[in-house]
Parts: sequence; structure tokens; C-alpha cells
Amino acid sequence: MSTEDYPPVEVLEPSGTHTATVIIIHGMGDNGQAWKNHITDWKWPARFPHIRFVFPNAPVIDLTLVPGSRMSSWFDVLSTNDVRGGSHDEIGMSRSRLYLQSLVEKEIDAGTPPSRIVLGGFSQGGAISLLTGISLPYVLRGVFSLCGYLPMIPRVMAMSENDLMPAPLRQGLAIFMGNGTNDPKIKHPWGQWSAKALMTMGYKVDFRSYLRRGHRMHPQILANIADWFDLRVPLDDEWADVMFS
Repeated sequence: MSTEDYPPVEVLEPSGTHTATVIIIHGMGDNGQAWKNHITDWKWPARFPHIRFVFPNAPVIDLTLVPGSRMSSWFDVLSTNDVRGGSHDEIGMSRSRLYLQSLVEKEIDAGTPPSRIVLGGFSQGGAISLLTGISLPYVLRGVFSLCGYLPMIPRVMAMSENDLMPAPLRQGLAIFMGNGTNDPKIKHPWGQWSAKALMTMGYKVDFRSYLRRGHRMHPQILANIADWFDLRVPLDDEWADVMFS
């Protein structure tokens, strides 16, 4: 499979002047249309009339962990071990990472600078967003992971600087992570370990724990990520006045 084999993306165009882009990555077994519907239900297009929302779709693949099952997934799931051990589909992760990078660069080529682009997702979508965001050669306005984690922590921490964002740029990348303490799928310590690893590598992480919350988009995490969008890509940011001039 090549990056050209990924399904088409879903898009919500801004109602006002387009000055920022947010790319939202769905989790395993989900799809971009569902998240497009969620964003509409949450009335984010009205709150963010300047933001173009892009919703990629993962390919449908066979899952090793559940023989005979096929579902949308950004990479194969080989193990239920935590993020600090077990086997990982490095080839699938690399392929999806390059695909998401191509979507970011499509936005850049269309005139939106990296400083007005946010990338993030839910669950497995958060995982692949973190992996993509920290390996870009330039700094996005922000990367977020909701009920997600950083895959392959030991492997990522051992990567050379050629494989990750140059060290001097890392403090410029704002990362938001939110994990529920009662999440049965992505264990809360996975998020904590991920945040600690990212900070050890020099990235700036805002990690939020949600007491007694599970694996879902509850009101508190919705409010926090929407406020974070206001902070990272506000309507009246100075870039909005000059990017299309």
C-alpha cells in the first residue's frame, strides 16, 4: 500500500475567511465522516469560522490481534502490551505518518503556513498524530492527542535527530494531551509515560488527566481542546492579517 491508496478526506470549509487549518485523525474502526458530523454537532464551525477542518480516512486492513477482522486502522495492532514494550507495526506507522505529512504539506502548498496548522486526533488517531507531529522538519502551531499515546516510546527516544524534529525547534511545538483515569482501552499511565517521554526529548506538553473518565469525548475534554484551539489558532492572530496579503 502506498500513500496514494488512502481513502479521500472529508472537509468542512470555513464559513468566513480561511486563515487556519485543523486536521483531525479518527481512531481505529472509525471514519472521517463521523468526526465531521461530531464537529458539526458541537457547533465548532460557528465558533471557528476561520478554520478549515480536514478529516482523513484510514484504510481498512486486517488486524493481527483479532484474526479474521478487518476495520479502518492507521496501523496494524500486534499486541495489547503497553507503549513501553510489545511489538509494533513500524511499517504501517511510517506509511500513515508520511501520508499525514503529505496532507499537512498540501495545506502549506495551498497557502496556510505551518504556524496556522494544527494536527491531532482521538485514540489511535492521537497516537499517529503525535508520531507525525514530532517527526516533521518544521513546527506546526500545535499537535493534540485525546485518549491517545505515543507509540514505540523506547524506539522513538532512540531515534536520531535526522528522524525527529531538530532539537532547537522542539520547544516551539505545543502539544496537548488528555487522558481519562478510567480509560479501559488506552490506559492512563500510557498517556503519562508518553508525556514524560516527549518532555524528556525537549517537547512542550500540556498533559491533562480526567478523573473517572473513560475512552470518549466527554464535555470537559471538549471544552479544553476547543479553548486550546482558541489559544493556538485564534481568529485575530497576526498571521490572519498577512498570510493571504
